[in-house]
This record gives sequence, C-alpha cells and structure tokens, in this order.
Amino acid sequence: MKSPSKTQIRTRKNLIEAFMTVYRTKTIDRVSVRDITDAAGYHRSTFYLYFKDVYDLADAAEDQVLTELNAEIQKILSEEENIGPDGFLIRLSSVFAAEHADRLYLFSELPSFRRKLKRTFEPNFTRVVGRGRSRKEFDYIISLLTAIMLHNIRYYHQNRDSFTTAEMLDIVRRILLPGIEGYMSAVPS
Repeated sequence: MKSPSKTQIRTRKNLIEAFMTVYRTKTIDRVSVRDITDAAGYHRSTFYLYFKDVYDLADAAEDQVLTELNAEIQKILSEEENIGPDGFLIRLSSVFAAEHADRLYLFSELPSFRRKLKRTFEPNFTRVVGRGRSRKEFDYIISLLTAIMLHNIRYYHQNRDSFTTAEMLDIVRRILLPGIEGYMSAVPS
C-alpha cells in the first residue's frame, strides 16, 4: 500500500478540521458534506476520496483527537516513570482542560467517543495504578474515570469564565484520588 502524500495528509486534516468547525454549530445529523467542503474550500468529490460519509469523517475526527490526547498521556508517563495517581490525575486534568477542552467537549456526548476514550485510558491508567483484583472492578474504575473527566470537560467548557483550571484540578483530586488510593490499597501485593 502506497503511503499518502503530504498533500493527501493535509487535505484529510483540513476536512477533519472543517468538520469540527461545522460540528460546533450543528448536531451531527444536520452536518452535510457540503457544509464541510464549503468550510474546507474543497469540492464534494474531494470529500469522497477520503471519507464515505459524515459519520465516517466524525469517526476519523474522534480518532485524531484521541491520538493527540494519547500522545500527551504518553509524554506524561515518559517524563515521570513512577508517577503516582495524584501526579497522573493532576497532569491529565491539566492536559484535558488547557490543551484539549474544546475538542473533547465537542465529542463528549457521543457514545462512540466515550468507548474510545475509555480504551485510550485503560493501558495508561494500568501503568499508574496496576490492574487490580478483578477485571470487573478495574473496568468500573476506568468507566468512572472516563465519565468524570468528560463531565468535568463539559462543566469547564460551560463555566470557564467562573471556574478556573486550578479549581477543577482541586475538585478532581479531592473526589477521585481517595477512591483510587483506596482501590490501590485493596489490591493484594
């Protein structure tokens, strides 16, 4: 399979960015291919060279956001080999709020995005806290973390004029950290 050219990579990225711009103002069922191509400055036929429909493009946009987020998480984990839950939550929350809030907010209500975000968190969170006593318990912790982080993104996005990143981090630490530490202390050595 031939690697995409720089032009193809840029065109695909431009279509994704145009989708995200349009999606900020319309629900996904109201976003049309024409809306996207008009925003990106391309002809409709160009769209179909890259995506089969708006939902295919939405899926690619979700994947792009999660790839960028995972790169940030990997950076956190590589900078601090033995990062604990407190440090991880603080750094993760600041990445969510400061660098990815608008994009995460955009997709936060989509079930497909929630599932993908949970899958992104899982291996990274495992590196920080371990797997635990049971798969069911671990899945619950990851689901809870995902739901809380997405809720915080939505809340922060809607109240950013009156709710600082520091306040959000403090709440995350006070609510999540005791539960995670309790979970870790219950895990047999």
